[in-house]
Amino acid sequence: MAIYYKDGFYNDENGGYVPQGAVEITEQTYRTLLEGQSAGKQIIADRMGKPILIEPQPSQAQELKDGEWI
Repeated sequence: MAIYYKDGFYNDENGGYVPQGAVEITEQTYRTLLEGQSAGKQIIADRMGKPILIEPQPSQAQELKDGEWI
């Protein structure tokens, strides 16, 4: 089974839909990304479309107060 990423995860099992421009990732990368997300990280695509983990970014609804996002 191949795993792909483009704004979410997809696989090609049983004729599964894989969007155009999706990048193939290894099962180990997939597991690492999910573990990071479970630990509070955010999954985004880098410039090449490959998924990476980053610290969560504040939403536009949040504001900085005394050095902390609220």
